[in-house]
This record gives sequence, C-alpha cells and structure tokens, in this order.
Amino acid sequence: MRAKLIILLLLATFATVLAEASLGTRLSLLLDPGLRASSERLLSIDEELRFLPSPPVVRSGKRIGFSSARDASDRDLWVMIDFLVPVRADTIVILPPLVKGTSDIIPGFGFPVRFTLEVTDANGTEQLVSDEALEDFSNPGVYPVVRQFPPVMISRVKFTAVLPWQTTGPSVLALAEIMVLDGNYNVATKGKVRAGSSREAWPAWGADNLTDMQTPLGLPVAPEPRRQLKLGYESLAATHSETRKTVTVVLPAPYRVDEVRLVPVVREEPPSWAVYGFPIQLTVEASLNPDFSDARELAKLDRVAGSPGQNVVTIEADGVETRYIRVTADQLWKRAGDYIFALAEIQVYANGRNVAAGAKVTATDSHETGDWGESALTDSFTGQGRLIELPAWLSQLERRRELEGEREKLLASHKARSEDVRRLILNASLASAGLIASLSLLQFFQYKRRRRQERDQLRERLARDLHDEIGSNLGSIALLSALAVRRDAESEEVRRDLDEIEQIARQSADSMHDLVALLGARKNASDNWLKVLATMAERILRGRVLDLSLPATPPPLEPSLETQREIYLLCKEALHNAVKHGNPSRVSFRVAPTAHGLDIEIQDNGCGFDTTDPASSGFGLSNLRTRAASMQATLDVHSTPDRGTTIRLAVPRNRRWRKPRRTTPV
Repeated sequence: MRAKLIILLLLATFATVLAEASLGTRLSLLLDPGLRASSERLLSIDEELRFLPSPPVVRSGKRIGFSSARDASDRDLWVMIDFLVPVRADTIVILPPLVKGTSDIIPGFGFPVRFTLEVTDANGTEQLVSDEALEDFSNPGVYPVVRQFPPVMISRVKFTAVLPWQTTGPSVLALAEIMVLDGNYNVATKGKVRAGSSREAWPAWGADNLTDMQTPLGLPVAPEPRRQLKLGYESLAATHSETRKTVTVVLPAPYRVDEVRLVPVVREEPPSWAVYGFPIQLTVEASLNPDFSDARELAKLDRVAGSPGQNVVTIEADGVETRYIRVTADQLWKRAGDYIFALAEIQVYANGRNVAAGAKVTATDSHETGDWGESALTDSFTGQGRLIELPAWLSQLERRRELEGEREKLLASHKARSEDVRRLILNASLASAGLIASLSLLQFFQYKRRRRQERDQLRERLARDLHDEIGSNLGSIALLSALAVRRDAESEEVRRDLDEIEQIARQSADSMHDLVALLGARKNASDNWLKVLATMAERILRGRVLDLSLPATPPPLEPSLETQREIYLLCKEALHNAVKHGNPSRVSFRVAPTAHGLDIEIQDNGCGFDTTDPASSGFGLSNLRTRAASMQATLDVHSTPDRGTTIRLAVPRNRRWRKPRRTTPV
C-alpha cells in the first residue's frame, strides 16, 4: 500500500511539473521547430524595438490640434494648407491627436475611417497622394500616417474625411498636425490653414495648431540604451525671473541659415516636468560678429499658450548669413523656489543639415555637472536619446508600428500553438507516467519476490548452519554416550567422556541461543546483534582477558540480517582459531562504525604463525576469506610467530543496510 501511494504521489507531481508554464514552454520550444522560430523572431523584434523611437502616451502641451466644429456637416469635414509661394515637397505626414476622455486617453481621436489626401502642384494640377475612400482604414492611434511621392512643387495640400470618425454625437474630423516635408525641413509652417469648419477653442483647438509642430509624438529622438546621456544646458539659479541669461552657439564658419530649432529639456524623474527650464520669454538673434553689433532678431517668443511640451520649437531664419546664434532668456522659468534657463539642444540648419552639431557654446553662466554642461547643448543628444532628422524619425516610427503589429500577431499564434503543444506534451507525459508507474509496480513486485527468495535462501543457510553446528555436536554427544555405556561407570575415561559431552552440549545450546538471537534482532532493538557478538566473544574467551570495544550507541545504519550472520560466523571462527591455535592470554575485540560501513579488529598475544607458510591454511584462513568475500569485505591478516595475530575486517555498506530500530518501551 505504501508503494502504491508513493507512485500515485509521483504521478501527481510529474503531471503538475509538466503543466507548469516555464517548463512547459521549454519543452514546447524543444519539440516544435515552429515555436522555436517564432520565439527567436519575437526576441529579434524586442531587440530591434529597444533602439526605435517610442511615441509617448500622454500630451505634454496645451495645444491638441485641429478639429472640425461641433455642428459641422459631413461636407464640411476637410482641411487644407495653402501656400502663397509654391514649396518643394516629397512627403506628407498626417498625425492623429491624443485626447483625454472622461476615463482614459483616446489615441487617434477624430481620425476618419475613410479619407483622401491630395496635393495641387504649381500648375494647378491635382494629384491624389492617398486614396483610402473605398475601404476602412485602421485607426493609427498614436502613430503617424506617412505618404511619400516624387519631389514636386506644390501650392496646396487637402485632407478630406470621406467617412468620418464617430462614436456618440456628431461626426468630427480631428488631426494633431499635418507635416509637409522637403528633405529634413517641415515646410507646412509656411502655409495658411483653411477648413470647411474649425473648432476654435484656444489653446487646445484651432486651425493654426495644425502646423505649429506640437504633436503627441514627442521629440525626434532614437533611444540610446547603452549610453550615459547628458540632459543639456542649465544656467545657474537666479532669485528673480527677470534676470537675463544668454547662451551663444558659435558656428565653425558663416552660413546662410534656414532654421533655428530649440529643443526643450524633458525630465522623467520626480518631480516630473513636461518641459524643464524653457524660458517664459526669449529672444533669438543672429550675427556675423561675436559682439552682436550687427544682430538680427529672428524671433521673440512669449509663452502665452504655455510650454512647447515635448516638441521642437522651429524658428524661420530666411537664409540670413550668420555665424553666431544667441538665445536670451528675458524671463526665466520658475523652479521650486528659484529661476533657471535650460535647453536640451540648439540646432542650426543650413542646406538641409544641422551645422551647429559639435559647435562651441558660450553662456552667461553654466551649471557644469554630470548631467549638465555647455557642450551638451550641441552634442546632438537629449536625455532620452540621439536627435535624428524628421524623415528618419518618421521612418523608424513606422518601423516600430510594423514590428508591434507583427509582434502582436506572433504572440497570439505563439500562445495558441504553445497551448496545443503543451497539451500534447501533457497527455504524452501522463501516458508515459502511467507506463512508468506500471513498470514501477512490476519492479516493486519483482523486488518483493526476490526478497522472499532471499529470505528462503537465508532460512536454508541457517538450517544448514544449525545442521552443521548442532547436528555435529549432537553426533559427538551420541558417540561419546555410546562409548561411556560400554565402559565401566567408575573408570576415569567415562568421567572425561561425560565432561566432554557436557561441554559439547553447552556449546550447542550457546550456538542455538546466538542464532535465535540474531534471527530475533530485526524485531527487537537494533543493537541485539552486537550483544550477540559480545556474548559469543565472552563465552569463547572465558578464562582469558578480553578487551571488548563495541559502539556506545547503535550505528546510523545496520547491516542486513544475512550480513550480520556472516559477521557473527567469521568472528566466531576467528576467536575460536585464536584460542585453539594461539593460546593467548589477552584478546582485543573491537567493532566500530565508519562512514562506509563497519571496521572489525581481533587482536591476540598468542603464539602467532607464519602467514607465508602454506601450512598456515590449517588456521582456518581460507574459511575466513570465503566469508569475507561473500560480504564483499576486505580481510587483512597479520601474524608473526611468538608475537600474536591481528585480523582486520572492513565491511562495506550496501543498499540493503537500514536505519536501526529502537527499543520500544514496555
């Protein structure tokens, strides 16, 4: 019953372990090549996503974008950008807004289900850039919709909602931004926005918000996971907001500058400021002279509508030739208890590239620490990563959207396939466990049968021992008794025969007692067999000095009954030989448990013998070696004439040794 219970517990444990997710997943990957391939692809996607821009999930600025009026009809759901002077373009980007609902953020609010995007070239010819009027377009959420085409001079861009976005209430068309790209420039800021209808709720909604470069996408940066990034430039703190502080970028040579871009600092650690240190009022100037004696004011900004959020502030320079760009904080940003001026980067664009990258920077004062420094203002990095150009940024965002879509599909199919494979593994494992249980039961019954056979064989050996020992002694008694009967009762020979009969009878009784004690040791205290050895030694060595050393407590594991029998017979024969052939006056008998079994030593001070003499076999050595071999024990015999004999027996532990039984109090 105990074996059956153990097997059932093993089966339950085996099934539970196989059903465990991590082990089941590893087995599934091991057995299914398709799962391994999809798992490797998922790892590859995750690794690529680490280095791609990630759009934020919150709005950082107060401006949301453009929205049609609440009472607009379906025919009013369009918006366009008119250019008084045709501009060159090769890409149009439509960015959905991010709107805070009653309970959550709503990405892609107001983006139409079906739409068209068309441009009008400088000759007045209309060209359909994107026709999504026939099939529903999946809501892009926070991701931009990018449409590229061969470079062309255009005078107008028009976006029309064919089937508008609608949940509850009237239909609406809403967009965060429309970008019109010419290489690395967004030329949409040069146009005028017109719409079928417009919701003017400043600063959140308005037609002008469609081209203000404030989007929910954040800064155009690619993450740099392995780089320690500086946040940018930070001035020393001031006690008054009107304290003027300046920072100047020195270009390597004079350039005809198209744009100056100011990148705000975004800090993510508490306290979490959407934009950090961006001045309330600032002035941007350009000059060919370091003293700004010929300064030209490019812009004077007043944050009437709040901070720029996580967006680049673009200032048109109209091709002015300059080498020095100076930004003056006319009114500092209020921090907790003081006032500062901070920027992540100043970029100066000429001929489509940032000519300020790595340029020298000077400032009124600077907070030079591990996170801040003047040089960080032109290092092309922010605290979030490396600044990249608009086309590359949009392309990488598009790549992220594709990878996330692929990842979502892969995860769904991977999960379904994993469950199928795991069920198959579980069923196969349960069947295998059943087979193992059956084999275990069979093995258990075979083991029980072998044990019965071993017990029967042991009984036969004990019977032979009794026959040999007791039968021989009884035969001697019978023979001596017959002789005594035929002799004169008063003769001396009869008395000697009777004495020998008594001695043999006593030895027979002692041997019988020892064997019975050994057989009963498994049912009584585990040290009975040691007491049998002690009694036997004291009896054989009666009249001689016995130095007896046995374990004070039962050893942690005791030999099997068969091994106990062999030890008893070997020790009995060795002690008997010592008395018979060595005639010692002192005998030492020691039994000691070891880490590997038992050590037994019998040492006497008798006459000894020459172990190299073939005649020494008469001392019973062959019998001793045979019994030692039956236990796979090591037997060493050392003897020297007139110097005694030492017998050492090392009995190894085997799997049949068991923990000792304790005596149960009565």
